[in-house]
Amino acid sequence: MKKTNKSYEKIIAEDTQSSFDMVNPSFTINNEKEKISVKAKNGNFIGKNIILLENDVLFKSINFQLSSNKVFFNQKDATAESDEFSVFKSDGTIIKSEGFKITENGDIILFNGKTILILNK
Repeated sequence: MKKTNKSYEKIIAEDTQSSFDMVNPSFTINNEKEKISVKAKNGNFIGKNIILLENDVLFKSINFQLSSNKVFFNQKDATAESDEFSVFKSDGTIIKSEGFKITENGDIILFNGKTILILNK
């Protein structure tokens, strides 16, 4: 996954624009099980289907919330990934990791790097 984010970083470095394409972007990922709302403070289109979401990025459903500071979202595949510190919270569970990858329209979340699992039940 780091290799993928590095290619996104190259696209960003080539873009000399310092402003944001979107302020307070908000949208929903719909899958068979639930709706996942996605919000951030800023967003930039960095490719045909790729949006870089930055600053207080939040993925939230009725079952969980996942936050990070920098996330690459693929609109076409409804996937997302981050190499930044991330916190996942669900009923009785907290997962802190060095990043994540969301696949299968939000049905699968993989955590990257050093990961801490905290169970509170």
